[in-house]
Amino acid sequence: MKKSIVLLIVIFLMTTLLNCSKNETAPPQQQKAENLQLETSQKGEEAKCSPISFCANEPNGFRGIDWGTDISQLPDFSYLFDEEDGRKIYHRKGDEMVIGAAKLSSIGYFFWEGKLHSVAVSVSGYNNWVALKDACFAKYGEGIRITDDKFMWIGTKSGINLKYNVGSEMGYLYMTSIEIDTQKHNYEQQKAHEGAQKGF
Repeated sequence: MKKSIVLLIVIFLMTTLLNCSKNETAPPQQQKAENLQLETSQKGEEAKCSPISFCANEPNGFRGIDWGTDISQLPDFSYLFDEEDGRKIYHRKGDEMVIGAAKLSSIGYFFWEGKLHSVAVSVSGYNNWVALKDACFAKYGEGIRITDDKFMWIGTKSGINLKYNVGSEMGYLYMTSIEIDTQKHNYEQQKAHEGAQKGF
């Protein structure tokens, strides 16, 4: 069962990474389909480390804010806009715009049902991309190499996409809560089921 769950996650993430170049010229807050849909019933410590996960230094959020933190507890956040999938995008006042030696272009915080769901970071230029990649490798290891410009990590709490678009010369780091994303996915599936019952 666990092997099949891990396989589903890998297949989805590989599909996402290999098809994510369509809207990459926009800032990460505007990437409508870049969210990791991590389908797993294993949460927290119930799931064991697998060869594709990064249990060492696995994040449970971003910059001291845990996944699932309610927006009402974050007075330094300002609302930007809604995504089509129901997530709300926020900006954090005073965010330090560097990771390692990389200078960041933007940081977007995605909330679903008021809970921190994911974070999207962008950098401009190849040198900044290399610096961001080096910082991620130093923190989490090299993860899974999809191509020379696409990598992913899967843990029990977080999923990460890291990629570079040669055409736009933009790099992107996406970090997602597995638990909150699973809740979101289950909610969407339930709504789809309810709609199917009424629509036919």
